Amino acid sequence: PGEDWPAYLMRSFGIKRGDVFWQWIESELWQITENSPQGAGLRIAYMLDYGVPVDHVEIAMGQAHTDYDESGFLWERLDLVPTPAQSVRLANWPKWVGAVEQAARRAAIPLSAETLVARVLSAGRCKPADIRPMTAADLATLEDQLGPLPDSYRSLLGLIGLRALGRLGDGTVRVHADTLAQHGGQVRGRLPALGPALGAVPADAIFIAQTKADDPLFILCGPRTDSPVFRIDMATGKVSQSAPSIWAWLDALLPAAPQARPVGQARATRRADWIVLTIGVASLILALILAYVPLR
Repeated sequence: PGEDWPAYLMRSFGIKRGDVFWQWIESELWQITENSPQGAGLRIAYMLDYGVPVDHVEIAMGQAHTDYDESGFLWERLDLVPTPAQSVRLANWPKWVGAVEQAARRAAIPLSAETLVARVLSAGRCKPADIRPMTAADLATLEDQLGPLPDSYRSLLGLIGLRALGRLGDGTVRVHADTLAQHGGQVRGRLPALGPALGAVPADAIFIAQTKADDPLFILCGPRTDSPVFRIDMATGKVSQSAPSIWAWLDALLPAAPQARPVGQARATRRADWIVLTIGVASLILALILAYVPLR
């Protein structure tokens, strides 16, 4: 009697508000995607047996696959027989993608920390003088404002800086860089107008860009290797994944890297081009001669 939910979690499981265990069980994101008490019970049972999923934020947003509501073992742990009334609200989870396929997808992204600077310069959207890498102190100051950045975003800023990043838009997307905090505040001020239609958006989301249609793009905050890039459709309130990785998102923004041909192949191609040109010129001269010299 008199014990609330946070006190119960702390007493029974040692879970404090704000840590990853709390986020998995009781994050405010579940209020939109799956807020049933049966779901919370299943997440507790899942955590005790398997731990907290690495992509727990995406799962709570309804943007990643989970199997916690499909396991008969977990229902047995709760001493319950699932009924339609007890089913969780997220009936259609996104498709499961295994670690092998995820690794293959990441490896297929041409853009990386190693290729970023050359690719940015070849795109022609900024000059070498615009590339001003952020120092560790600058990054720390930015994280004081926004919260912990994903490693990929920190790497991005540590290589080209905010000035160059802000110039990477392609006409369909406007990239926000030196006004990240102000832009985030403006976006959050617009979201309440969407009301119940708004999908799950973390309170600490970092809004990094905006589409030509004025739809905000955001990444997830926190100590993580990378983050998907999500889009909020301001007409419908739907939240969807725009890119599975920050690198993949940038790769789509930048023109494709020029493909260099081997030297031997280039020489052979030039030789063939000269032969074709010579034949073409000779044919033209012959045609002119035939046109003006009467034949007998």
